[in-house]
Amino acid sequence: MTGTTTLAEFYVEYPKVRDAVIDHAAFYDLPETQKAWFKLNLERNPVGGKCNRGMTVLDSV
Repeated sequence: MTGTTTLAEFYVEYPKVRDAVIDHAAFYDLPETQKAWFKLNLERNPVGGKCNRGMTVLDSV
């Protein structure tokens, strides 16, 4: 993406980023409880509030 990401674009693109991060985390052989915690945090935290940090990530990719 180039330029500034809108909130609507963020909601469309974020699941792809989230899934890529979760897939990458599989290489670290984490216990199931930590995997579940990590996934829960990626599903709740970035999409709450104003989404500024998440949109900044998409702007930098």
